[in-house]
Amino acid sequence: MAENGELDSGTDAAPPEAPAPDGPDDN
Repeated sequence: MAENGELDSGTDAAPPEAPAPDGPDDN
């Protein structure tokens, strides 16, 4: 699962699999 260097680096960006629950569409 370390194919993406960005994710492996431990960035603050969340993966596309889990979108932020703070989306305006959800509200």
